[in-house]
Amino acid sequence: EVVTGEIETAYQKCYGLLVLGYYYLGRPADVIHLANYALARRFADPELFYYYMGLSAYQLNEYERALYFFKECVKVDPMYAEAFHYLGLSLNKLGNQEVGDKMMKKAEILREEHGSPEPFEKKIDLGMF
Repeated sequence: EVVTGEIETAYQKCYGLLVLGYYYLGRPADVIHLANYALARRFADPELFYYYMGLSAYQLNEYERALYFFKECVKVDPMYAEAFHYLGLSLNKLGNQEVGDKMMKKAEILREEHGSPEPFEKKIDLGMF
């Protein structure tokens, strides 16, 4: 059972690496597909999958979709400053300047009070490499 748990943990972390890889390769549709799979299976760190889905939707100019993903991200982690930043940018792109600016201000306050979140890359430690 311990081995099964370790394999499952490594499997989940591999999905995190795949999402990052596709993000850095500039393949936003693949990021959304893989992250959605990970979320459907309730993998660890859902806020990070939502965040990268939001970034990818934003890159695809799908601002309504990006807005949804960033809202889900901050539901899971209400201290995620970068998600609030992009939530604000998405709102601005959709013409809601006032609320968008408030979200970006909230991101600034969170960064000042808590710093930026640990990058996803640093959270992934496969332990075997």
